[in-house]
Amino acid sequence: MNEKLESYLNKHLAGAESGLLAATELASTAENPAEKFFFLGLRDSIVREKNLLAEMIAEAGLDVSTLRRAGGAAAGHLGLWRLSMDGADPGELGRFEMIEMLALGIHGKRLLWTAMHSIALSSTLWRRHDFAKLIDDASQQGASIEIYRTEAAQLVFLSNPTHEQKAT
Repeated sequence: MNEKLESYLNKHLAGAESGLLAATELASTAENPAEKFFFLGLRDSIVREKNLLAEMIAEAGLDVSTLRRAGGAAAGHLGLWRLSMDGADPGELGRFEMIEMLALGIHGKRLLWTAMHSIALSSTLWRRHDFAKLIDDASQQGASIEIYRTEAAQLVFLSNPTHEQKAT
């Protein structure tokens, strides 16, 4: 394999660090038990997938970039801090943006698994991994987070008194 693949996988590993932080924060501030349960499950899934990515990097004879992972964690903390300035509680813009950022990450994860599935079909590398299930899991997570994203959008943008005053 090559350094381009190593870079690509390490970027996704760094992104997973950010996603893990976001899912943890969203679970801790959720008021709705179903939403809390979803974000806790997503957090656990991200942990498993981070481990899988590290395993895949090793199986390909590539190196895990500790610098990139640390950068991903730092970017995640900075992003969460920035978003929390707009509020992390339900009804706050920061929470909506955090959910949206996580939704984009889930979409990116699905694209990652699709790309790795195509590699596994054309190579002996990673054939033992069930990429079809990973793709399906990401698709289901994407559909589920979309429910929370649209609810958060409605809560933020339709319950804003300034907006309601302008609409009347």
